[in-house]
Amino acid sequence: MLQNKNDLEACKTSKEGTGRLFNELKKENMELENELQSPKFKNWNRLVTLKKNISNLKKHIKDLEEGYRNVVTNGHEAERQIQELKETVEDQKQENRDLIVNLENLDKEKKDLENKLRLHELKDAKESSDVLRKQVQELQIEYSELNRRLEESNKENSSLRKENKKMENSLKEKLAEEKKMNARFQQYAEKFEEIPALKRHMDKVQSENTELNLKRRSPQVVSESKSCQNCFKYRNDISDLKREINDLRDRLSEAAGNKLRDNNPNIADLSDMNRPTSLAEKFSSLYTDEYTDAMEVIEDDMDEAASKCYEWCQRLAKEQRETLINRSIGFMENHGGQNVVLSDRCLIFVKEFQKKIAVESLEVVGQICHVKSVTQQTLSREKYIVKYIKKCSELCWMMQISDPPLYLNFDVNSGENLNKNDYNVFTKSGSKIDYLVWPVLYLHKTGPMLAKGVAQGNNL
Repeated sequence: MLQNKNDLEACKTSKEGTGRLFNELKKENMELENELQSPKFKNWNRLVTLKKNISNLKKHIKDLEEGYRNVVTNGHEAERQIQELKETVEDQKQENRDLIVNLENLDKEKKDLENKLRLHELKDAKESSDVLRKQVQELQIEYSELNRRLEESNKENSSLRKENKKMENSLKEKLAEEKKMNARFQQYAEKFEEIPALKRHMDKVQSENTELNLKRRSPQVVSESKSCQNCFKYRNDISDLKREINDLRDRLSEAAGNKLRDNNPNIADLSDMNRPTSLAEKFSSLYTDEYTDAMEVIEDDMDEAASKCYEWCQRLAKEQRETLINRSIGFMENHGGQNVVLSDRCLIFVKEFQKKIAVESLEVVGQICHVKSVTQQTLSREKYIVKYIKKCSELCWMMQISDPPLYLNFDVNSGENLNKNDYNVFTKSGSKIDYLVWPVLYLHKTGPMLAKGVAQGNNL
């Protein structure tokens, strides 16, 4: 750019010099022409010389004009280039100004970001401090809660120890009572063992007595028909006595067995088709068969239907026992008795009678369970639903009239630990229970498990 500027100055200087020289030569040419036209000019040689000089001057002037034009052209080009350079310089200056503005803006943004970063760091520090403070408060609350629970646990442990001691004493009493019962049962057993020997001895004595009587009366047998009639009478009396002995033996055996089984789940009547182990097998079969078929029709209320059957059978069984007892007491009080209290033996007979009429009772119990268990009327006549409710009500009724009643555990909450010893997994495994599908069956409320339940698991 500086070189172009110097060239432009040189062109201007050369242009000015050339202009002055052109003017001088033009002036000299005019003087020479005037001299040629002057009469005073007589020298021809000089004229020729002058003409040559004039020709040379004209040629020189032409060259100068051509150079002048070139200089002018170069000057215009140089001015154009200078103008372009000026514009370029202005553009560069504007660009520099824009860059300076951008730098200032960037610096300002940098400062703003630094300020925001400081504010954010301060805010984070404050929030972190608040979180830590909150965590400390929560830990203090949790510590207080743990102390409270520890105190409650200590109190509960103390109470449990006392209760355990009472239970131990009660257990000792029960064991002593059981020993007494076993002793009585042994006595009954010994008596039962003596009965056949006594019977044989009695038969032998009666046979000998009969033979002696016949021998003693043999001379009169043919002549005295009355004596023959007495002989037949004695034989009939002996048969009646034998039947009475057998009946008393059966009744005594049944009474002793009922006494031992009363509220004692450890002794089962193997002749009972509805004993606890048999009911447990049927209950497991109910889940694999009828429950699975019915679940294809109705899924959401299946566990609720079983729970309703169990609750209503529990209520109806208790109501039936109370009705039987109240009717018996009412009958005796209406016929002269006062403040009649049934003995344990009578209560055993009430429970046994309830078992005897179980089939007749199920007709009414099944209808009640069907109405109370199925909430959707449109499904109440579905074949699989009717079959499931019927079987469920039968098993729940037999469970409730058992002595003691069998226990179904429907009291299971979501989030409890999933014990694989008590539950089979439904469709999803996990360490926690999501929801109950099928309840666990126990021998009684605090007794051992008879049949495992089914639960849906999760890991939340």
